[in-house]
Amino acid sequence: MGLRWWRGLAVAAIGIALAVTVARQPGNDSVLRTIPLAQTQTPVNMQIDTRTGRTFVATSGAGGGVATFDTRSGRALRRVPMPNPAVLLVDEQSGHVFVGDRGSGPATTYHLTMLDARSGIPLRRISIAGAPEGMALDAHGARVYVAVTTYQCATWPACGGNSMSQIEVLDARGGQVLRALAVPGQVAAVAVDGRRHLLIVVSNVSDTASEIIVLDALSGHVTHVAPTPGYGLPQRAPLVDETTGRVFVAGSIFPGERVSVLDTESGRLVSAPRMAGWVAGMALDNQMGQIFVADSGPLAPRVMVHGGVPIPLPPAPIGAGRVAVLDARSGRLRRTIPLTASRPALL
Repeated sequence: MGLRWWRGLAVAAIGIALAVTVARQPGNDSVLRTIPLAQTQTPVNMQIDTRTGRTFVATSGAGGGVATFDTRSGRALRRVPMPNPAVLLVDEQSGHVFVGDRGSGPATTYHLTMLDARSGIPLRRISIAGAPEGMALDAHGARVYVAVTTYQCATWPACGGNSMSQIEVLDARGGQVLRALAVPGQVAAVAVDGRRHLLIVVSNVSDTASEIIVLDALSGHVTHVAPTPGYGLPQRAPLVDETTGRVFVAGSIFPGERVSVLDTESGRLVSAPRMAGWVAGMALDNQMGQIFVADSGPLAPRVMVHGGVPIPLPPAPIGAGRVAVLDARSGRLRRTIPLTASRPALL
């Protein structure tokens, strides 16, 4: 989910609209256009295919599904209805888009839908073992890694921590499920370093703590485990810079979030810069060696009074959001880009 690049453009989902922004050079950060979405739909994930010039947006709510847009003009091309599309992945080499649908509850039979990356037409429906939490692509090996969770309960409220996770490995060209890798904890997100043949998994080990687990993508052997200064939320995919071997993971810390910067080869936590608010997504600019992090902007504390007793609530964003630009090697903040329309939902 997230902010995506296409020919010098940064595209972010903001509230119920897409914003196409030039954000490559300082002083050239203007919003070019916004593309309205239906009032009943909330964007939950977004991907861009740079070869076809298509933007794919997954939305929840009434009339939800996956919409295909022309990135340059913003023209809507197709919409595929789905009950709860949660994760998206584009494989430009195979020309496929993979959509993970969580359905409506634990009794759902979970599946992925494989779309054509130019037309958005569904090509194949793929059964998976559990609810999709995240997907990652190894373009070098033509493999798709899908983090799934199986809930051992009959209803959502009864689930609690009673669940199991695994990584299912798919062939990116045909969509066949090849094998499954066991992972500890409850997987919140997954990413891949194709150059080093590594999987990076964010696993929630408690209600307040998570770990970054680095595995060998071929054997499933765990090479490094690093605690994160925060709680990794589902649908928050780690961002991998294969050039530097760095992984960027956003985790919640009241009253904001930190972005953990991990070196995959040593397992060392390089830095953990604090953001202004909740992180909506991250994107990598290889050419400039920088990371774009969209956040909600400043947060205000909230308290609910129940029976005369004040109960703290999660802070709420106030004002507009921003995009923080970090150095891709050190995690150092280079600059910020203010957003004028609303706080970002995706980047």
